Amino acid sequence: MLSEKIIGVWELQIWETVVDDRVIGYPLGEKASGFIAYHPIRFMSVNISAPNRVRLPTDDPFAGDPKLLALDAKGYLSYCGPFSIVSQNEVIHHLKLCSFENWVGTDQHRHAQLDVSKDTLTLSTAPVLTQGRKGSNRLDLEAYRFDVGGFVGRLQLIACVLAVATTRSFE
Repeated sequence: MLSEKIIGVWELQIWETVVDDRVIGYPLGEKASGFIAYHPIRFMSVNISAPNRVRLPTDDPFAGDPKLLALDAKGYLSYCGPFSIVSQNEVIHHLKLCSFENWVGTDQHRHAQLDVSKDTLTLSTAPVLTQGRKGSNRLDLEAYRFDVGGFVGRLQLIACVLAVATTRSFE
C-alpha cells in the first residue's frame, strides 16, 4: 500500500527534532515550508526552506557576498534521487544530489507512517546529529492537491513532466 499511496507531492506541515518523545527543536524553524515529491518512476525530490531567508542584493544566484550566500544556503535543504520502498513502514532515499554535499551518494532511511483517511504522511529518521543535538527528525506532511484544469495546475504538471525528462539521465 505504501508504494502506491506515497506517489505524489507532499507539503511540509512541520519538521521537528524529537528526543525521548519530546520536541527539542525545529531544524529550519517552526514555520519552515517545503515539499517532497515521489514520482511513479521511483524518483523523489525534497525542498525545504526556513522562513524569512536572507535576500541577496543581486539577481545572480552565483554572485554576491560569500557570507550572505552561506547564510542563505544554511536555511535551505534539498536533495533528489531514486527511492525504494522496503516495507509498509520504510522508504529509502538514494541521494544523487544534495545541498549538503556529505549526503550525496548515501541512502537516507525513513520510517514512514501513512494515514490514508487524513491524506497525511509522517517521515522520521533514526537518531542523527542535527544542529549539535542527537535526536530523530520527524516531518509531518499533507498531500498537496491542485486543480489540474486550472492554469497553475497546468504549469505544475508541465514542471513535473520536465523534471521527469531531466531525471532520465540518472537511470
